[in-house]
Amino acid sequence: MFRRFLTSPVLLSLVLPLLASPAYSSEAMRLCQAASSEVNRGLPTQVDSLTIIQSTYCTQTGPTPTFIYSAQMLVDGADLSVARFRNEAIPFQRNFLCTDPDTRYLLRYFDVEYRYRDINGRFVTRIQHSQSGCR
Repeated sequence: MFRRFLTSPVLLSLVLPLLASPAYSSEAMRLCQAASSEVNRGLPTQVDSLTIIQSTYCTQTGPTPTFIYSAQMLVDGADLSVARFRNEAIPFQRNFLCTDPDTRYLLRYFDVEYRYRDINGRFVTRIQHSQSGCR
């Protein structure tokens, strides 16, 4: 769903004005919010045997907005090796975000973070990505 949105003319029409805008941070946040709104139309969705993406939202605590995937894991956090999960998830997510030209382009305007909670709603971990993480 998100991948389809990233290649749409709607997204490109939102991104192109950013190139000339002096209010970069404000425009980047608007782009982040537009992407989040579009993705949320298809949520919740189960992305693998362990994970349901419940929603997305944007936040900004520094100069760059962050697009956040709020995910629920279908296991109890006590039964999960967080280190092993992160070791498997980070390369997969980085590959998804950094190899597609459209998603890599968006990383110029906002960071992406995945926040995971277990089946009981307890926070498990978060994984952050930015343009600097792409090789």
